[in-house]
Amino acid sequence: MHNSSKSQHSGYVKIEELITHLQSIGYTIPQINKVILIAYEKKLVETSERGAELKADIIPNMLRITSLGAYISQNAIEYFAYIDAIVVDTPILTKASEKKYKMFQN
Repeated sequence: MHNSSKSQHSGYVKIEELITHLQSIGYTIPQINKVILIAYEKKLVETSERGAELKADIIPNMLRITSLGAYISQNAIEYFAYIDAIVVDTPILTKASEKKYKMFQN
């Protein structure tokens, strides 16, 4: 989401603008709220209120990506396409094959 007002807010994006944008591409409010909370817990985003704790029932005014979040979105994400391709292309058609690959599940 690119915004000309971004530089005026030190990289922070208004949460209303983020939610509007994500809804416009098909995400629901519960999906958006869950992902924002997870991203915050994993330190991928931070709030505009220094030291404030993000909770499911309290939505901050603004968010911005952290250096860890930027790294994940720009570099580490490349690895997921490869893993997805492996998962799709690995045939698990028999019980023996299924048992063999179960060890990789969480």
